[in-house]
Amino acid sequence: MRTNDSIAKFHALHSALTAERQALQQRLDRINTALGVDGPLPSMPTSVTRPSRSATRPNNALTLRESIAQITSQRPLYIRQIVQTLQKSGYKFTSTNPVNSVGAYLYGGGKKHFSRVNGKFSPKGASSKSVSASSRRTMSAQVRKNMAAAAKKRWAKVKGTAAGKAIASKRTMSPAARARISAAVKARWAKINAGKK
Repeated sequence: MRTNDSIAKFHALHSALTAERQALQQRLDRINTALGVDGPLPSMPTSVTRPSRSATRPNNALTLRESIAQITSQRPLYIRQIVQTLQKSGYKFTSTNPVNSVGAYLYGGGKKHFSRVNGKFSPKGASSKSVSASSRRTMSAQVRKNMAAAAKKRWAKVKGTAAGKAIASKRTMSPAARARISAAVKARWAKINAGKK
């Protein structure tokens, strides 16, 4: 059933498209007649030639990588700060959005040459002690002491000693209680075994 429905839909669609193509062809013939064009229209070029990139690229003294390395060698900078400094120094960008261009470079091919710490970029190999030292967390001596005491307490609990003191052992059964339980179990099994015979 579905196959017949699909075939019927296909034929209906094919017929409708063929009729529409004929109507469009008649309309194009009328337009060509009105324009005084005989025969088919000349074909349009399929590709548009663009000027080469080198022809439109500005003539900067340094490459983008060299410029960014020079700027960020004094101190790490955010992307917007890098772009502002580049523009102040006279670097020309071809794109309308230099922030995107610099960001694409730093997060893409520039990863090999620049490191990122807290959103700021600096050349790899450059000392970034000023950034890392300021972002490092420190704990007071009292907090370290409390943490050490808590860790010792946890390990003592696992090992079975409480800060050097032995933890009282669990209760054990007296030998008399063990004997009574053993006698009761033996009597039970004797009764079960007697029932089988």
